[in-house]
Amino acid sequence: MDRIVKWKKLSAVLVFVLMVAVAAGCKLLSKPEVDIQTYAEAVGHLNESAAKEFNLDLAQLREEREASSKQAFAAFIPAGIDTTKLDETTDALYEKMMTLNIKTKLISKDGDTARVKVTTDYIDYIGILPGVMRSFRADLAADADKMNAMSQQDALHYVMGKMFTKIADGIKNAEIKGQNTFETTAKYDDKLGKWVPEEEQAFQQTLYRDMLMGEDKK
Repeated sequence: MDRIVKWKKLSAVLVFVLMVAVAAGCKLLSKPEVDIQTYAEAVGHLNESAAKEFNLDLAQLREEREASSKQAFAAFIPAGIDTTKLDETTDALYEKMMTLNIKTKLISKDGDTARVKVTTDYIDYIGILPGVMRSFRADLAADADKMNAMSQQDALHYVMGKMFTKIADGIKNAEIKGQNTFETTAKYDDKLGKWVPEEEQAFQQTLYRDMLMGEDKK
């Protein structure tokens, strides 16, 4: 009987040791640059399968990303104006960002901390706006008679809708201007079994910015 009890205790210890070894092995074998690449694709490309690996809510990520641009537009959009066409610009932006390549490279790794370099293509979002506005003004001049026949409210709806559509077109046609690079500190998350950015919100904001504009616009 004593031998059986001792064997059970030994088995329990061996199982525990094995579990610890497996967990440690996963940490040693996992690659920070691979996990950060997947994380970047989740937030930068709104990749659903990548987001699931990190328990990220894509709807929340999209809402947070839209907040700043919608606030900026709200500052000059007259009250009562239909802003549904603003979705054209955000949809176009998401689709364009999905085409931008993201790459990562491990810089250093020490225990459960690592430094990873992130490189992404970028479009010059600010740079496309002057051309968009010129095209917008040209269209308004051509549509002057049409707008004069409208009520003031309908004309405002028409103008704002035209502007959002023009911006969306500009984004769709925007060319890749180059690449931006930044470094991030990654920490190993035992619960996820993956490396994640130490400052997730800062990482997301930096990635979004680097996908949309060059160094001279920051």
